[in-house]
Amino acid sequence: MAKYRATIETERGNEVSRLGRRNITTHTRGWGIGIKVECDHDGIRCYETGGSNNPMGEKLIWERRVK
Repeated sequence: MAKYRATIETERGNEVSRLGRRNITTHTRGWGIGIKVECDHDGIRCYETGGSNNPMGEKLIWERRVK
């Protein structure tokens, strides 16, 4: 059974979802900036990325740990 669910929606209202049992990671990219979100049993982490036109490393910008 899945513990994690990720959904995305386009400007036309189309929605797609994916399930994960141990973890789930999403990476949404604009042209010059992006965001990567990881979710697992330890918590949630958000990283700023460089986007499609500017590959770079990831910078942790937010984290919430499970107690």
